[in-house]
Amino acid sequence: MKYLLYSTFSLLFILGLSLSAIAQQQPENEFVTVSHSVEMDSYSGKVSDGFQIQTSDRGRATIFSEPIQVPLQSERPFVALGMHWHAIVGNPHQIEVSARSSVDGQEWSEWMEIEHDHHVELDSDTYAANLVFFPAEAQFIQYQATVTPTMMFSNPTINGIDLFFINPGKTPQHQLDDHLATVPEMREPTDVIREKSVGNVDFQVNTSAEYALPQYVDRQNWGQSLGLTNLASRSVTTVNHLIVHHSAGQNTAFDFAAIVRSYWNGHVNGNGWADIGYNWLVDPNGVIYQGRAFSLDGNKDVIGAHFSAQNGGTMGICVIGDYSRVLPSEIAVNRLRDMLAWKANERNIDVLVRRVHPTQGRNIFTISGHRDGGGTECPGQMFYDTLPELRHRVNAFMNPPLIVSSSPNISSSTPESAFIDVVLDNKRAAVIVYVEYGVDPEQLTFETADFQLDGSEEPIRVDVELTDLQMGQEYFYRVVAINSDTLSVGDVKSFKAGEPTSVEQDDQVPSSFTLEQNFPNPFNPTTQIQFSLPENAQVRVLVHNVQGQLMNVVADRNFATGRHEVSFDGASLSSGIYLYSLEVNGRIVDTNKMMLVK
Repeated sequence: MKYLLYSTFSLLFILGLSLSAIAQQQPENEFVTVSHSVEMDSYSGKVSDGFQIQTSDRGRATIFSEPIQVPLQSERPFVALGMHWHAIVGNPHQIEVSARSSVDGQEWSEWMEIEHDHHVELDSDTYAANLVFFPAEAQFIQYQATVTPTMMFSNPTINGIDLFFINPGKTPQHQLDDHLATVPEMREPTDVIREKSVGNVDFQVNTSAEYALPQYVDRQNWGQSLGLTNLASRSVTTVNHLIVHHSAGQNTAFDFAAIVRSYWNGHVNGNGWADIGYNWLVDPNGVIYQGRAFSLDGNKDVIGAHFSAQNGGTMGICVIGDYSRVLPSEIAVNRLRDMLAWKANERNIDVLVRRVHPTQGRNIFTISGHRDGGGTECPGQMFYDTLPELRHRVNAFMNPPLIVSSSPNISSSTPESAFIDVVLDNKRAAVIVYVEYGVDPEQLTFETADFQLDGSEEPIRVDVELTDLQMGQEYFYRVVAINSDTLSVGDVKSFKAGEPTSVEQDDQVPSSFTLEQNFPNPFNPTTQIQFSLPENAQVRVLVHNVQGQLMNVVADRNFATGRHEVSFDGASLSSGIYLYSLEVNGRIVDTNKMMLVK
């Protein structure tokens, strides 16, 4: 066979070809190995039949295999290709491998890059690749491998390449339909609000019951042709870190149960593992698959093979697809969020912080990407860049905003408007707050402007203004608080426009700015604070601890002339003595003490 030879980096390849099939119980599940032995001699400048060689500048050399007929016999959903290469290199990135497919051996697809799989640690000088997928009609495969010398390792050598052809068998359509039925409907928070009856509006979308393990497809279902069981002898661990992966390996297939079977085949028959490496997988349709078997007693926290040989203390979730240049589907990310929240809630994991990973000894986020444990691009650059947002979404999903209190502030001097004093614990998540109101408690037809609040460690107070009110008309209202993934809706309450909730004396104007003693005092956890204004003013009522640290802003808005009363809720504070102050137009005019006793 003729070949191309350029002088800078000459190689001798002596080809030995062996073809073997691993017998399977089910004929539609095929796993076939094709092994090519390669002997390199940098001085002879010869190449054996079966390969071409091309060299280029800086000592790079590329070998091309002859077309290899796909050795699969049964009907298939696609051709899955795995690969091991045996090489002497300074690091695995000195060898770049790609493959392409053809129906007739004449017209070829584009070259598809085959990435080194950092999950896998094999024998010395043996490296594994991620699976790639070719169309079912592909009859021929060709691969190329490029070696690149470096100053630290100038003579990289390929000794052999093993190709694994996998036909996982087609999944019956009725099973695929059943798998899709496990995915819940995606809904917008505002749609949920509209559908809630007023008699049941005091709710949080995500109660503790929502943290149950989401619906998933178990191993006996997706692995029926492999004879898999859901339980096996597996070592357990204490999960404290949640590791996100992508499967890499480009594919255009839609039979994702077959893709999961292909990964099982690659990990078990190719890598020699006891089971698939991931604990869980999520496909682009949002279907969740059980990966590695649970332990014999049903413990789901089993040690996988997914975090660069540092698997203790982790749960690995793989989102099927290559997300180096694109993002996963929205439904896949939502289902990933559900899984992360389930495990974080179960294990009491703070998803926004870093913790030392016990095996590797590094301080990494409790939700991390595979690359945080080793030299890999997984879960893909585009996906990895969104992990900070994912952490905040999981936190928001686990912690719906808590409406601590809401009460109207109404003045007879401004009957056309009212303020709803809202105290909100947003649980470190950014929140949008608004008030729905109207004259019919069954149809709150008006909405206030949105208040956008940043995440906070402490409860936040906000005054929401209701406008265009009619004097003497009874109005009904409720508070709505929405974060990125959950929402809370308060009780429906009422007030009458122009009928003051503050203590006003229209026939007597106060002569000075006065702050009265709170009542009751001591209190637990709420108390009322009264103050008087001889003129309209911008007022803040502030609460400090005895060290002078600001603990709460009870009120912050413009108040009319007269006497007023505001409510303070100390539920988030510990017992003790606190100072509360009246600040008028930026200047504190009076301060009193109060005692919180719990």
